[in-house]
Amino acid sequence: MNSTYASSYIGKRAIKLASPVTSPQELLNRRPGIVATAGGPLGVRQHIRFRGFSDGAFTEEFDGIPLNNAFTGYSVSRANRIPITINNISGVKIYDGVNNPSVSGPQSLAGTINYLPKKPTKHFYASGGIGYGSFDTFLWNATVNTGSFYGLQSYLSYNRQASDGWVANSQTQNSNYYYAGLIPYDHEKGKISLYAIVNRNIANKPRSIAAPLIAKYGYDYSYPSSLRSDLYKDTKLTAILDDKNIVNRFLTTNFKFYVKNNIESELEYHNPDFYQSAQYPYIYKSLYFSDYDLYQKGAPSYDPEKAFGSVTKGTDFRYAPTVTTTVGFIPQFILTLPDNLVTIGAQTYFAKQHDGEFWYGDANVPQIPGYNDTYDEHYTRIFASPYIQDDIRLFDGLIHVTPGIKYIFSHISTSEDVGYEYPLGANLTASSNTSFVAPSVGINLHTWRPLSFYFAWGKNVEVPYASETDGAIQKNKAGNYVIAPIHLQPEYVNDYEFGTRLHYAHAQLSVKLYRENLTNIFNSVMNPITGLTVEINNGNELAQGIELGARYTFGHILLGSWQGYANYSLNTRKYEYTTSYDVPGESVDGSNYSSINVGLNWNWGSLQANLNGRYVSARRLHNYITGRIGKLTIPAYFLLDLGMNDRIKLHNTFAKSVDLSLTLDNLLNRQYFAYGYADTDYYNQYYLNGEVGMPRAVFGTVTVRF
Repeated sequence: MNSTYASSYIGKRAIKLASPVTSPQELLNRRPGIVATAGGPLGVRQHIRFRGFSDGAFTEEFDGIPLNNAFTGYSVSRANRIPITINNISGVKIYDGVNNPSVSGPQSLAGTINYLPKKPTKHFYASGGIGYGSFDTFLWNATVNTGSFYGLQSYLSYNRQASDGWVANSQTQNSNYYYAGLIPYDHEKGKISLYAIVNRNIANKPRSIAAPLIAKYGYDYSYPSSLRSDLYKDTKLTAILDDKNIVNRFLTTNFKFYVKNNIESELEYHNPDFYQSAQYPYIYKSLYFSDYDLYQKGAPSYDPEKAFGSVTKGTDFRYAPTVTTTVGFIPQFILTLPDNLVTIGAQTYFAKQHDGEFWYGDANVPQIPGYNDTYDEHYTRIFASPYIQDDIRLFDGLIHVTPGIKYIFSHISTSEDVGYEYPLGANLTASSNTSFVAPSVGINLHTWRPLSFYFAWGKNVEVPYASETDGAIQKNKAGNYVIAPIHLQPEYVNDYEFGTRLHYAHAQLSVKLYRENLTNIFNSVMNPITGLTVEINNGNELAQGIELGARYTFGHILLGSWQGYANYSLNTRKYEYTTSYDVPGESVDGSNYSSINVGLNWNWGSLQANLNGRYVSARRLHNYITGRIGKLTIPAYFLLDLGMNDRIKLHNTFAKSVDLSLTLDNLLNRQYFAYGYADTDYYNQYYLNGEVGMPRAVFGTVTVRF
């Protein structure tokens, strides 16, 4: 009630009653303004929008550690990137819009999502479980909580899941290893925590399929593997060492050190005879080496025609590996004064990434720079963001004011080895430095105990990513490779938030309004004299919306106790000024939508159940020729999910209890598109290309606790 910013929380109950194939991001669907979908189970091919912004324009964290890739901004989208699973978390905190500096990250245009880690407890227990469900999904898990052993508390778990997916040729396997350790010191005034996650995913990535093909061949249609396949492998390590100490009654310190390492690869096969034509009108035009001049001086030496008889047969396999390593340090000092809570801290990290793209005529693709690579890139980023904020309590808590300010510095550099995109580009390097000062202030007025009002304003930025610097290495009109000038500043946002909260008796109501003015949007402009395309800041956007929420505890009625919730959101984004193909006044592609979430929670003894429904309105898509919103839409849909769990206590046995869980997702068996975009066919006609969402699915699990 006293918070000067908008925030919400998803707790253990929602996690416990979620389907075992639910990702942490899909838990967020019960929140207004968030739409999270997946093209496959276990978090495969996820897409998430937060207030109309897509992945990369908001920060996702685990225990305050950013999960976003330092060079793309993405956390999970567009591939099988799975840093965490619901087995690793105990709750989720969602912070809307530009928040106080200790919360918001460099990508927090829409907000910040912080997944809270599972922690060990002082008492020993162990458990093991198995489960099975739709799409031939099988899972098993094992957990040990050691209790306190000479002060050290440890929690270890392993979760294994495998599924065939709901579309053809989309099998996936996921293995998750998790450790959480805690040891107190200084008479429990301080504690050191260690969290480590290793998640390994192997999947045939679901493809986007033309809506006319789905209508013709069925909801589970995908291209046969003889025509297209896409094997994706991803291994992510996240390790956090956290030292928190109450030094005295005035000072608390918190130091976090973390390491993230990601090794991913994609092996894509494209049959040479499978190309856009009258026979296959909906297939996009494929990129083969024939699009490059193979005989430029200094170009890579691989000749696909000589090796395999033709260029297309010699380039039907594409292999793209990526290795990313990030090392970070987050210090924080909290001063507790009579009417002030002052927080001083910083977010810092150093990151490196190496990625490439290699083509060959069979699945054993050589990875030889200067031989068969399109590109071979090396990135480096240095990021630092010190901040200070205050929480001022005035008039005996009647008013809370939270001013804050942070400084953001980012350096990114890109170097290119010889490749078909850069045949003369050995050791070409481009770099960019950006800095920004981001102030913020929030005010909360709490004149009546059940009712409060708040207003917040703040600035934040989206720093340039790798695509803005690697695109600087180009060929000019003279045929020479040069570094195009980089004059980029961050995209930044002025965010205005207003809201009210009412907590009275068994009811909770909330109203939130927001308006975000985005300026300095990244755009590409070609210089007709030099022939170089330069990345500049030359666009403005307006994002705004309203969010309504209600929750009511009915108490005991007939059988068991009941609680209900409902929320509504309307989120819009439109261009105000741009020199690209987008037309001012037109909405940003797929970003205008409304959503309604409703739910009913029930408890009767140890038996728990949730019934959750969500409606997402149609989202209109851009016609990229005219720059205006076209007639194509991602159709609206309504989904209903049911989750149930019961714990049966056992007596006079080695086991203490058995947990039985049953979930029914998409209870009404709605057919819908989880993701979609506009594309053109062989006859240059627009059509919807997309990924279908999960149909009705049933999953059951049994967990024995010792």
